[in-house]
Amino acid sequence: MSLISSPFASLTSDPKPKSFINLLLSREDFDLSASDYNSDIDTIKDLSRVWRKMGISEEEGARRTVLLCDDEGDAVLQPHSHLPIPPFVPSLSLSTDSSLLRTISALELLSHESNVAAFIRSGGLEEVRQEEGRRECEEASVEVRSGFDAEWWRRVARGEEA
Repeated sequence: MSLISSPFASLTSDPKPKSFINLLLSREDFDLSASDYNSDIDTIKDLSRVWRKMGISEEEGARRTVLLCDDEGDAVLQPHSHLPIPPFVPSLSLSTDSSLLRTISALELLSHESNVAAFIRSGGLEEVRQEEGRRECEEASVEVRSGFDAEWWRRVARGEEA
C-alpha cells in the first residue's frame, strides 16, 4: 500500500486511517503558474482552496490537515494547521540537525489526534522531542544515520531501499 495517494483522492470519514499520509499536495495544487513556481515570490498556501476542490468543509479540513512548511507567512491563513519545519540544506551537518527527528515525532503525535488544528492551537507540539522521532524510526526499522547520502534517492527509485 502506498502512503501517498493521487491528488484529490477521496477522504474517508474514518478518523484513524490505515495509512499515515492520505494525500500529498504540491505547489501545483495551489494553482501557482509556471512563472510563479520558477520565481522567488512570496506565496500564501490557502488550504481552503484545496479543501473546496476536494469537496470538504474548512472545519473538516482543519481537523485533518497539516501543512509542513518552513515559512510561517505561507501558513498565515490557517496558522493552526502549520507544522513549521526548517529548510533542508544538504551541505549542513545532519549529525547536529535534530529537526527531522522532531518532525517525525510531531507527525506521529498528530496522527493520533482527531482535530490537529485544535491540538496545535492548544500548544500540543511544544514538547516534541527528537528522541521520540528516533524511537519511531527504530520501531519502523528505519535506519537513522548522521550524514547526507546523495545516492539515497536513486537507490530508493531503483527499489533497493524501502
